[in-house]
Amino acid sequence: MPLTTPVAADGIVSSRAARLGARARSGPILVIVLSAVVLVLNVARLIGDSALVDASVYFGGARLLLEGGDLYGTRIAAPGIELPFTYPPFAALLFVGVFAGSLLSGAYLLTVLGTGALLSTLFLIARRYDQSRPAALASAAAFTAAATFLEPVAETLDFVQINTVLLGMVAWDCLGRAGLLPRGLLVGLATAIKLTPAVFVLFFLARRDWRSVGWTAIGFLGASGAGWLVAPAQSVDYWSTVLADSGRIGDPAYVGNQSLRGLFSRLVGDETVVSALWVLTSVLVVTTGWLVAARLRGLGQDVPALCAVATVGLLVSPVSWSHHWVWVVPALLVLWSRPAGMPHEVSARPRSSIPAPRSVRSDRPAAPPAALTVRPAVPRPSPWSGPVLRRRGLCLLVAGYLIAGVHWWLPHERDDHLGWSGWQQVLGSDYVLAALLGLGALAVLAWRWGRPLVDPSQPQAEPTSRAPAAEQAPAGEQQAMPGPAERGTAAQAAVIHEDVVADAAPAGVTASAGRGGPGRPATDSPAGRARPGGPDQNDHGVAESPPDPATPGAEPGRPVAASEPPARPATRRATPGRPPEA
Repeated sequence: MPLTTPVAADGIVSSRAARLGARARSGPILVIVLSAVVLVLNVARLIGDSALVDASVYFGGARLLLEGGDLYGTRIAAPGIELPFTYPPFAALLFVGVFAGSLLSGAYLLTVLGTGALLSTLFLIARRYDQSRPAALASAAAFTAAATFLEPVAETLDFVQINTVLLGMVAWDCLGRAGLLPRGLLVGLATAIKLTPAVFVLFFLARRDWRSVGWTAIGFLGASGAGWLVAPAQSVDYWSTVLADSGRIGDPAYVGNQSLRGLFSRLVGDETVVSALWVLTSVLVVTTGWLVAARLRGLGQDVPALCAVATVGLLVSPVSWSHHWVWVVPALLVLWSRPAGMPHEVSARPRSSIPAPRSVRSDRPAAPPAALTVRPAVPRPSPWSGPVLRRRGLCLLVAGYLIAGVHWWLPHERDDHLGWSGWQQVLGSDYVLAALLGLGALAVLAWRWGRPLVDPSQPQAEPTSRAPAAEQAPAGEQQAMPGPAERGTAAQAAVIHEDVVADAAPAGVTASAGRGGPGRPATDSPAGRARPGGPDQNDHGVAESPPDPATPGAEPGRPVAASEPPARPATRRATPGRPPEA
């Protein structure tokens, strides 16, 4: 079985298994248990004190659909208020199943689904940041428990809203591994439940993923068609009349509406001016968000890209109540977990990529070890380093502000915003202004992070020549310099496989795994274990092969080009304790 071993620049080799084994086993378990206790107690408190306002609307919409009533012409009685049903007919069809029993049982079921969706989403994100399963589960549990105190999540639980359920559907569709369901289908279903998830098409367009865009359309049209078949009259009413009436959702100037339209409604008041400003700024925000998402996805940073798209959707929506801003929780996890410096996110691909050797029966020999693709690993900074402390301090500061819910401190009864002063206007649109600043900062960081590691539309370039133009060898003998993904530095470790294709070495000579020159005796190897015929590596982490007298122009210490055939015939893979077969 191949071993994945980090090779440090100073030649010291340590096994990955030993590094993982050194971690404390009891820490994640303790965090998970404490987080579970806090989560259950706080959710129970919120549900116990809840008036079940939105759950009452969902329950009433399901009953109207079953009884054939006027789904969009009837105001549904909720505790202390009467509200209209504002979701598409497909959502009412789903609520029939969720609230098949009583109002209270449906509210409990929706709460469990929403909390589980948030927990699983945070676990998925933590795993993408190279955390082990226990550590990722501990991080997800801790952040889920803490999130129940943040105003967006606490209000979602108090109203029994579906925001976290939609978050989970979108996140698993965009970030999870493609499996049973085609990518884009869950985004389409979420859009059929509540139209705002349609903005996540930008996430797929950032990589020109037309297949996922197509599946999003199929999911949306199929689910909407199902709603049309069950309730044709209500579907006609919704898509022709109700959809354009944003006033049904509520007063856009209300302090709870943390969107661009809400900001301009409180600031200006004139509806014509508000609409013009909203359209212009929305176009600018959507364009900026798409460019940022494309840049981040090109860097392999899918989670920040998804958070950027979610921010765009919340800003440009006509109404984004403060409990819609549950996407701040994944953003805080990214801010807490991301290593300082160059972004590092583990994708679904293996940690290292090695070209599979061709069969020994093939007329073309296997690729030499010098052609191995080595992926640099970013060293994890100390949790007490300055950048990490500043980043996590900012995370805690944002979380504390969200717990406080400052905009609710202002006078927010009907038309109270008309008498707000300048600083009250700032606090009254705090989510909007913070989101604009965050999106701008993310754009600056995305362009400062340098050249994209992954081009979304082009294959990766071949390694360039190492020798200067005046010293390049003739065609067929040109030496290759490793590309950025194949080069190590003193500050970075390269993760490679030890199970490589071995060449037969000259009698009595082996190549060391450290920094020694080619042909150094095995006794001088600082790595302790020499591989038969294995390549040595220079200071750049590039494999070097010993000189072959039969090869004209060969020099010691020069890397062999990936296209150059080996000087000796390829052999089978070496097995410890067994000489390689010729």
